[in-house]
Amino acid sequence: MRLREREYQEVAKDANLQVVRHAANFIPYFGPVQTNPIMANVKVRQALAYAVPYDEIRQKVYLGQGQQIKSITPKIFPNYTDQFWPYKTDLDKARALLRDAGFPKGFDMTISYDKAIPEMEEACILIKSSFDKIGLKTKLVAVSSFGRPRSHSKREISWRSKTAISPSRISVGGSSPATTAASPASPAASRRACRGGRHPAY
Repeated sequence: MRLREREYQEVAKDANLQVVRHAANFIPYFGPVQTNPIMANVKVRQALAYAVPYDEIRQKVYLGQGQQIKSITPKIFPNYTDQFWPYKTDLDKARALLRDAGFPKGFDMTISYDKAIPEMEEACILIKSSFDKIGLKTKLVAVSSFGRPRSHSKREISWRSKTAISPSRISVGGSSPATTAASPASPAASRRACRGGRHPAY
């Protein structure tokens, strides 16, 4: 059974129990539907990457635990590199990229997430708030771990566990120092090849 970080910290208060942490490879991620002209636009995906509130998610959802992943693999693997990761939260830059992409007033978007993992809902609420600030009209939809919604809108992004299959990926996770605990989010679309994997948001 996997606990939330808040629950780990409550357990740690019990003098009779010890929480042992280690690096894990649980990686939540965004999987955009890139078969449509909006999500296929690299500048749109880059705008989303700059709009994600990374530090806020790490502090408010994971209570300072976990690591932001800046590669398609966690730091525990030898092919990890953050050499190709330029992103940090920058709403002005995100707005500028949306304008350059041809969406100065934003667009409607649905984010579906795995309702079986509480941290995903918490993180998605923060992400929605940030996306709304750059002009997107974002809707959150909780879905089952075992299946997708019957249909995806052209502007839909889904957030699922690493084992899910999606048309393409935007990474939104990282290796966690807590046993089975999830990690903070960091989005990246994957198209261009790079060392050890594919380059985020290109």
